[in-house]
Amino acid sequence: MKPAPQDIIARLCLKCGLCCNGALFRDVELGVRDDAEGLKRAGLRPGRKRSSDNTGSFRLPQPCRALGDDCHCAVYEDRPGHCRDFECLLFGEVAEERIRLATAQRIARRARRLFDEAQNLIDTLSDVAKAKPLRERFRRISRMLEEYDADEETLAVFGELTQVWHELNHLLGSRFYREP
Repeated sequence: MKPAPQDIIARLCLKCGLCCNGALFRDVELGVRDDAEGLKRAGLRPGRKRSSDNTGSFRLPQPCRALGDDCHCAVYEDRPGHCRDFECLLFGEVAEERIRLATAQRIARRARRLFDEAQNLIDTLSDVAKAKPLRERFRRISRMLEEYDADEETLAVFGELTQVWHELNHLLGSRFYREP
């Protein structure tokens, strides 16, 4: 029997949250139908992102402040259109019955463990920019270590982080999201 989307959301999405915690996206572009003012009133901080042609669109930075520790969205009913429309590859595989929900749950748990491990290793190396997406924090630390002489212990932690980071990105790129 084909799983209902609501069942997939309850048993997979609400245990994962990688689409909202900064693992997959740096920000979420707001569309013309999205209520930026309402999102501001809800405690989110939409900002304008400039483009090369000097125009810009409103975006919500990730990790999203509306994402709770329980992976529930505080603005779910009023979430932006891009959030509403996004479906990760793993969700699609379950919905199309290409994999079982239990298999998808194991993959999501593995991705979350890798994400948490990467975050802990990054926190060990630096407490700078904790509100930024993990990808941006990883880049900052990489640049920092290129510019300064680091001790062996720091380099060992960075080596471990690099391995975890590679594994996480491979898993995210193959099972959660692919650039169009």
